[in-house]
Amino acid sequence: MPPQRRIATGLTATWLALLAAGCGSSGSSPASTPPTIRPASAPLSAAAYRNDLHQVAQEEGAAQHHVQQAFHAHTVTQIRAALATFAADQRHAATRLTALTPPADAVAANTQLARAFTANATAIKALLTKLNAAKTVKQSLSTIQRDQAAQRVGEQIDAALAKLRRLGYTSGT
Repeated sequence: MPPQRRIATGLTATWLALLAAGCGSSGSSPASTPPTIRPASAPLSAAAYRNDLHQVAQEEGAAQHHVQQAFHAHTVTQIRAALATFAADQRHAATRLTALTPPADAVAANTQLARAFTANATAIKALLTKLNAAKTVKQSLSTIQRDQAAQRVGEQIDAALAKLRRLGYTSGT
């Protein structure tokens, strides 16, 4: 596997897992559509929950596009900026998931998924600290490639999505 592919796999495991799941909707919705505000005590219907997961997946698609630009960066600053934005996007996804009141059978998986997004943001922030020592793009990409934290978080996300898939809230491979 080429080094850039391995780097992309490690950093974007979160997005790939969520997008591959498809989140159970074939319709499109603009990523800028704000979430519907619902009373915290009222569990979402299965269809509404699927829709909200689909919106999070679309936002993650935009985040993925942005972070992939880091692999074509010409400066360490550009890499750091792309990763910082991606970390913020991961925190936003976690916040969106935490704000949902999923159907009763999806509560544990939703919580697990939100925690994994938070863990991914934390892992990326730690990676940014490691990149302080990088003086060149090549050194930065090498540091990213060696970092295993995002890959471990990707496994957590995969597990949560597998639970949601078994419950019928996401689809995909």
